[in-house]
Amino acid sequence: MIQRINRLTLLVTFTAVVLYLIQVTLITDIIATVVRTIPESTWGYVLLLERTLMVILTSTCIILLIAVHNRTQSVSSAGDLTPADGIDDLWTLVRFPVMKAHAYLPRSFVGWVQRISSERLFARFQRLNLRTHSWRFACALGLLSGIGLTYVQWQEGLPPNLKVGLLVAGLFISAEFMATLLGFAILVVISGCVRPSKKGVM
Repeated sequence: MIQRINRLTLLVTFTAVVLYLIQVTLITDIIATVVRTIPESTWGYVLLLERTLMVILTSTCIILLIAVHNRTQSVSSAGDLTPADGIDDLWTLVRFPVMKAHAYLPRSFVGWVQRISSERLFARFQRLNLRTHSWRFACALGLLSGIGLTYVQWQEGLPPNLKVGLLVAGLFISAEFMATLLGFAILVVISGCVRPSKKGVM
């Protein structure tokens, strides 16, 4: 029972982080709307309505999460939870509807959904295992994000020369790398769920 409540606390924390990030984006959009008025048109009104509904929806979700958190905060969180447990809990959101509709889905697909876990995902990449090498995984993710962003940008047109290309690639990769580490560090501080052993710090 205690382990179940701890995992619930972890899931609530991760969900709260996502909602707060959405709120920041919405606030930025609202400020941009005030500074630069949207032209009066049908789609302009649709955009304003969408932003208003999103603010109401995310605010309601945050209030509900606070209520849930107040019911679970009396139980201390387990000291061995990691972001890998968060992945497993989020995958439950996929597993639950699939199991409910298993009679209408291919048996192989249902079996695959049941078997998926963080342990299976990192079975062949133990050096990047999110459970034991959280920061190493974050570094790899940031690096891949930067390379992916550079590739997407180059699809719009190649740089004029190699020097400019290397400079642009370096800027994109560095920015994505630092942003990923910063986001991961904030997540660690908020959730307190990354406590790697000395063997698994990096």
